[in-house]
Amino acid sequence: MAVIAETRSGPIRGLEKDGVLLFAGIPYATTRRKTIVFDDTSGVAKDPDGEERAAWEGLR
Repeated sequence: MAVIAETRSGPIRGLEKDGVLLFAGIPYATTRRKTIVFDDTSGVAKDPDGEERAAWEGLR
């Protein structure tokens, strides 16, 4: 069944199945993401080989 959620940015459409709500394809934090990706270096860590890597790289 289709459901609509009202947000500050406008309504979004999702689905409900077996009591679970799914809102797929939402571009969360898109304006902030550009700043984080290109300006913020707090998530960069040095590894023993001296290469810079994202702090979350390799986590599963």
